[in-house]
Amino acid sequence: MFKDPSEQGIISFKSTAEVPLLIKTPRLRSAELCTEELPAHLANVEGLIFDAAYLPASGESQVGGDWYDTFELSDGTIGLSVGDVVGHGLEAAVSMSEIRDAIRTCASTAGSPSVMLRRVDELMNARGVGMATAIAGFYSPATGMLRYACAGHPQPVLLTRSGHAAFLPGGGLMLGLGVGSTFDDITVTLAPGATLFLYTDGLLEYTKDLLAGEERLLEALRALDVHEHRYAEALHGYLFEGAVENADDCATLAIHRRESENDACARLTYSSIPACAPLARDAFRLFSERFAACGERGFELVSAVGEAVANAIEHGVHDPGSVFEIEARLHESTLVVEVRSPGHWRSFTPSADRGRGLQIMRTYSNGLEIDSAQDQTRVKLTFR
Repeated sequence: MFKDPSEQGIISFKSTAEVPLLIKTPRLRSAELCTEELPAHLANVEGLIFDAAYLPASGESQVGGDWYDTFELSDGTIGLSVGDVVGHGLEAAVSMSEIRDAIRTCASTAGSPSVMLRRVDELMNARGVGMATAIAGFYSPATGMLRYACAGHPQPVLLTRSGHAAFLPGGGLMLGLGVGSTFDDITVTLAPGATLFLYTDGLLEYTKDLLAGEERLLEALRALDVHEHRYAEALHGYLFEGAVENADDCATLAIHRRESENDACARLTYSSIPACAPLARDAFRLFSERFAACGERGFELVSAVGEAVANAIEHGVHDPGSVFEIEARLHESTLVVEVRSPGHWRSFTPSADRGRGLQIMRTYSNGLEIDSAQDQTRVKLTFR
């Protein structure tokens, strides 16, 4: 059991029906520097649970500019951001407020997270706001698809329904460097039952060993005991319960997609990068299990679709921001799965130790069709 959050200095906020405008505070007391500027409410989205927690540094004088934020756009998309301003004290808190508000402003017109961060970076450079790491993106409640971009920020972590925890792609340069940075868009689909954790580096660096901090984070997520959907609060409690002290502020935003009723269709979208292949396989495995496709047949389904995904990533278009899609439809006793990727697959020569993907797809499915045109390649697998 975890200690009462109030005993650890953890401030946790739950979803409510409104996302209020954030009020800038001209003069802030150092112990309340960040908490008065953080949103008191998070977005309320059907089928989704937002939970956030903020843990100030153990020393009051070390209060910094960490933030988390969620907000709803006019089309129903949910904007989100988590970040950390370089430095501490009042100046960092003021910069944090300006950067976070700039992200909100740019989100309304930016077509992608990378464009949004680029515009924020330009504003920061022009105004001399300071420097910060950040992760920001858009979530579609209708599809479960999340698009995000990183600016030198710690990698987000995805916890699947089965308890598997893995880091997602990160990277990028921090905001405000004055070099006209560019950023990459990453796309993932949050499968039902999955939880995404966005956090600041105080969650990793309390051990003074980044790799050890990352391992400790994965360990904590696998062992997480969540009560009343307090995902972020439970994570902070696990890491900092007892004698461990955090030398830096910690801000964590958890996004949990609720389990849905059995659906005869699944649509999954991911960036066309190798890191997304296991995420896609895991999400499809969960979908297939809902229709009793377990054991040997379940293995065959996941193996065949996994090969289609691997080929789409390896031989498809590698342009920045490119994605592949999986669509699965159940018709009575027949499951039809399509894997689509942009562009025509590049030619390749099978070798002795690889190149058996087509054979596996043909062996494990009851039908295989591949249509590779100039603008799109479609792999259709039929299972009975």
